[in-house]
Amino acid sequence: MTDVKIVTGLNYGDESKGLVANAVSTSTCLNILPSNSCQRAHTVVENGVRKVFRHFGSGTLKGAATYFTDKFLVNPVMFREEWEELVAMGITPKVYVRLGAICVTPIDMFANVNVEERRGEESHSSTGCGVWETICRHKALAPKFSQSMYAWEDIVAYYEEVLKDENGVLPENVKEFLHGDCLKDNIDEDFIWFYEHVTIIKDQWEETQLLHSYPLLVFENGQGLLLDDRYSRDINHNTPAYVGMIEAERILNQNFLRTEVNVEALYVTRSYYTRHGKGQIGLWSNCECDKDDINPRMFDATNVPNPNQGTLRYGKIDELEAKAIAARAVNDSISPFFDVTTSMVITHCNEYMNDYLFDAAKGQNLNTYVSYDETNIRRV
Repeated sequence: MTDVKIVTGLNYGDESKGLVANAVSTSTCLNILPSNSCQRAHTVVENGVRKVFRHFGSGTLKGAATYFTDKFLVNPVMFREEWEELVAMGITPKVYVRLGAICVTPIDMFANVNVEERRGEESHSSTGCGVWETICRHKALAPKFSQSMYAWEDIVAYYEEVLKDENGVLPENVKEFLHGDCLKDNIDEDFIWFYEHVTIIKDQWEETQLLHSYPLLVFENGQGLLLDDRYSRDINHNTPAYVGMIEAERILNQNFLRTEVNVEALYVTRSYYTRHGKGQIGLWSNCECDKDDINPRMFDATNVPNPNQGTLRYGKIDELEAKAIAARAVNDSISPFFDVTTSMVITHCNEYMNDYLFDAAKGQNLNTYVSYDETNIRRV
């Protein structure tokens, strides 16, 4: 029997999914990144060490291995930077990558920032990681060049069209970047380095063998359910990734029988709302408030102001919102293929205590965990 934990944010991200994923991970488990990309930033504190992971599973400091599925977008340049930081700490991570995973290039990231700047006040508050641009580029080029077998020159030609201004002219700064003397060589070097440091999982048989070789699988979703287009009507400020049970269920269904896994879905919420960038805070009404209304003494070392998304915003969760959050966990965890234990994890309880969330979880018969720091969760 393989134990499975599926960690999902219930709101707009920043719920402390890294904390929860690390808390349930072990030195012999596999952290699975089922979707999303390098725009994730999961904070872990382990044995006094504080680390923010974009590519690696949150159990990495414990010794857990990481698996990128074919729905996770990999950025080899950023991956290399993270890898070298871990090696400098004395950790050599073990990473598996499913063949077919799409790679983000610095050109995609450049295009992302360029497009956002042109939008001005109408910007979508992107992270600047180039995820949406990569997806659009791949959809445009893959059908023409036998899936992912298009070349560097095709990517450059694609962006020469996409990044033209309103007059159909390619700006000089864009032209200089796309045709920079060292750009291709530097990116090629990072891509080659990436494939030399990971283990490629070539097909379904190899994936099944991999997943069955670990006693514990921890699926670690990025973002939050309210940034998934299936849950929110705020499409301009959502994320091009499916989170929650959907991808984890797909992978489990391809590799296990119902009787071979013991599945717990852990849905995470802070005791208050947070949101980066634009868009309404709250599903039913605008719950936004000042940080001081939550707790003037709290400080978030991860979510610092940045030029792409601005300053983290806050909102209070009232009784109606709490009931919606608990119901969201129940509805997302319904599976026709597996028996699932549904749990809610309420984090940041040391900063703000929210009885509405505890009552809502109890009302939905959810297992409830709490966290009062950055390191542990406990059942209540």
